[in-house]
Amino acid sequence: YSNNAPEFERARGQVDVSLNYQINKHYSLFAQASNITKEPIEKFVALPGMTSSFLDVGASYKAGIRISFK
Repeated sequence: YSNNAPEFERARGQVDVSLNYQINKHYSLFAQASNITKEPIEKFVALPGMTSSFLDVGASYKAGIRISFK
């Protein structure tokens, strides 16, 4: 294939979850999980089956506390 060939990304579904808990008007806790089904990213050139890249990015997680000075 040519380096100028169009590149496409295969359609995929991704499940994300986000939780927030307000402690009081100044403090809240949060937790986030992205791509918990661990869907890979597959790119192909011109036709499906001609994979140009396959990224197995896995899931990511974050948690923390938010402080507001309002």
